[in-house]
Amino acid sequence: MHFFKLNEYPQSNADTEFSEEDGYNQGDADQCEQCGAYVSMLRWLPPYRVTLELFGERFGDFVFGTGNDFLVSQKFRDVYFRTRLTGLTGFDIVTVTNIKSMRVPRHKSFPQPPAYFRVCPVRGEAAIDIVASGLEWEKPPTCPRCKTGIKKRWKRLVLEQGTWTGEDVFAPRGLSCIMVTQRFKDACEQNGITNAVFIPAESAGHDFYPGEKD
Repeated sequence: MHFFKLNEYPQSNADTEFSEEDGYNQGDADQCEQCGAYVSMLRWLPPYRVTLELFGERFGDFVFGTGNDFLVSQKFRDVYFRTRLTGLTGFDIVTVTNIKSMRVPRHKSFPQPPAYFRVCPVRGEAAIDIVASGLEWEKPPTCPRCKTGIKKRWKRLVLEQGTWTGEDVFAPRGLSCIMVTQRFKDACEQNGITNAVFIPAESAGHDFYPGEKD
């Protein structure tokens, strides 16, 4: 199976971001069932009320904020269920309370955004292969299940053999990111889903200390 990282900072012509309404409700973060370490941000609880920030020329079908929660349009929701993709939870109705844009002058009205829904990828069994991904650490993990530690960099995203359980979109154990299958990518591209940019897993490295010398 060929995997991709969903780019949460795509800078596309439909680049759209969201922020939760001040004072939004929060629940407990997810914890590792083996060591008890926190493996997610605090859960975002209803009501789901947001400000949209439009950086591109039009509203995207994917809208990103902080954490692994993101927003999807009615168009994507229809594609997701029609093509029988798997791995997203939620599809909760979102209320847009404010819109900000660098593209639309203040004296002009904003275009009407599409209906949006909050989704979150499953955090299942799929796990990052630390060695094959070239992970380097500031503070190495001590738990073999959640692999929680302070990371410096990684070269690529490789999953441990036999850990992926078939989801088309998921949050892997060991890194805070969203990964998708070729099938997910194809469904988005074939149906014109905007603000959906995918990085091949073998190229999805990151360096928190790019100026550090070997």
